[in-house]
Amino acid sequence: MRIGGTFGSGNVVLTPYIGVYAVEEFEGENEMTFSTGPTSFIIQDEARDGYGQAEFGVTAQTFYGLEAMLKGEWNFGGDAEGGAVRLGARWRW
Repeated sequence: MRIGGTFGSGNVVLTPYIGVYAVEEFEGENEMTFSTGPTSFIIQDEARDGYGQAEFGVTAQTFYGLEAMLKGEWNFGGDAEGGAVRLGARWRW
């Protein structure tokens, strides 16, 4: 689920959002066979447990061409734990 909106304030337009997701692997284990000459071996990974993800973000745009964004996410539960924060800006002229 994700919800957000757009709000104007003076010369700045803000677009914030928040989201919460449930992630589940349905296919199971993946497998790959490597062969080199007469030798071959199999690499197999295990299916991850289900986990949740929460995210937030906001984008700000000015009428002068400057745009900035902030995004954060956090994975939790199952085999997943950790997060990230991203910050960026650009100027269009």
